[in-house]
Amino acid sequence: MLPKPLETRLQAQLEQDYPNWVRSLAEPAPVSIRYNPSKPYPRADLPVVPWWPDAVYLLNRPAFVFDPLWHSGAYYVQEASSMLVGFLAQPLLKNIEAPNVLDLCAAPGGKSTHLLSLLNTHGLLIANEVIKSRAEVLLQNIMKQGSAQAVVTSADPSDFSTLSGFFDVVVVDAPCSGEGLLRKQPDAVLEWSPEAVAHCAARQNRILEAAAPLVAQGGYLIYSTCTHSTEENEDRISALLETGMWQVELPALPDAGIVAGSLGWRCYPHRVAGEGFFVSCLKRTGQSNETHKIKRNLRFNWVAAPKTDMPLINHFLAHPDFFRLLAHPKLETRFAAPSHLLARIATVASATPLKYFGLAVGSMKGSTPVPDHALALSDSLSGQITRLELPKEEALRFLKKETLDASPTSSGWSLATYQQVGLGWLKAAGNRYNNYLPTHWRIRLDLPPGML
Repeated sequence: MLPKPLETRLQAQLEQDYPNWVRSLAEPAPVSIRYNPSKPYPRADLPVVPWWPDAVYLLNRPAFVFDPLWHSGAYYVQEASSMLVGFLAQPLLKNIEAPNVLDLCAAPGGKSTHLLSLLNTHGLLIANEVIKSRAEVLLQNIMKQGSAQAVVTSADPSDFSTLSGFFDVVVVDAPCSGEGLLRKQPDAVLEWSPEAVAHCAARQNRILEAAAPLVAQGGYLIYSTCTHSTEENEDRISALLETGMWQVELPALPDAGIVAGSLGWRCYPHRVAGEGFFVSCLKRTGQSNETHKIKRNLRFNWVAAPKTDMPLINHFLAHPDFFRLLAHPKLETRFAAPSHLLARIATVASATPLKYFGLAVGSMKGSTPVPDHALALSDSLSGQITRLELPKEEALRFLKKETLDASPTSSGWSLATYQQVGLGWLKAAGNRYNNYLPTHWRIRLDLPPGML
């Protein structure tokens, strides 16, 4: 039962379509996945998401936690409507030689991982989430994507103020009243009220006030929500346009039931195979007095790692010369960053501390390298690393951090794989393998009967 004010709002907005929208709330929500192009996941013969050809709808919702390929980052479970952000960003990023991209409200990571898959080798993504617990989920999903071209931060949007004009593309998927997700989250209606909508609009306005100056002249701001509320959608875009520095930039609309307006696109669950969503893209056109030079940040306390640590990249990475191996005085773990991105990463660190950047490669135990779990998920791994391909039963046992039945055929480190995609590290110890999956990554649920 919808609150009367919400019912009245949507009746006025949808007119004769309102009964169809109500009926859609009782239908099963579509389940969609987006493939990770850097990992060799077999493409299934399933219905394709109309606006993203490398994403499909599943026939039902499986228990993803029991799929090793989900753990490996071979695909991301993402709501189809939200893939429109990537659809809008793709042509923009193609025309920028070395884009700096900021996903300002990034958790859990669907849009960030999508944006990462679109970057050329000179692009850099900053994925930010202000809520600390959600930032941890974001970090795991960034690691699973496998790219070394990301930075993860957990900052208030205002903390980026010193990076005015630094970003070619800023994405704001704003916290909202959630009217578009009532099919998936019916209890959300209990929290809805006109006052909640007004509160969300005020918060969105504050976020956009911080985000807008970060966009470079000629750069782009992509704004999205999962609400139908005009106050949180078109009104926010209108407020930006009134500054005189923006124009709406929307390409040809995919022919998939999306409703096109002059200020953005709307998805309604009775019209598209997806949830309720709004998205708009604006280009910054006005003159800006802000300039930003990339320079080394003295607060970026990462220095070149000693030569004795070089086995961490020389042994494990396909192109070690592409990276700089870095050490921090307070951390044992070494990080590798693409050399050409290092100055930009340090510039971001001048605004806010970094939770993660580049690729965590591991540490040294004496003269022996100990690879980090992120390295097992990386798309930069050397093809010379010993791999142990596991059947599904053994892969799930590995992901539960159990001991495997397999006996080592070589000494040292081996990459556990499933369908040729990395899951984590094993190390030979006599006639068995030690399982180096981090405890906080393991499957905690019992496997249902008949799962294997």
